[in-house]
Amino acid sequence: AASLVAIGMGIIKFMKLEELWINYRTICETLKKEPYLMQAELSDYALSDDKNKLFINRVESLISREHTFWLFTITPKKEK
Repeated sequence: AASLVAIGMGIIKFMKLEELWINYRTICETLKKEPYLMQAELSDYALSDDKNKLFINRVESLISREHTFWLFTITPKKEK
């Protein structure tokens, strides 16, 4: 049983699943609060003339950031 745990932990470390999961959850929670910020006109929404456009830009930015992090994390690093 201990060897299976060690193998499992090795796979998790190798595939960087913990890093990916933490980032995924952070982005998910940030996305969940974005509609509330828009509805309450808080943060940048208080100053925006086009709240829908700002909402879309902010959501797209978060999704893009998550995708970039994912690519950076799973792409093998070239050694010098």
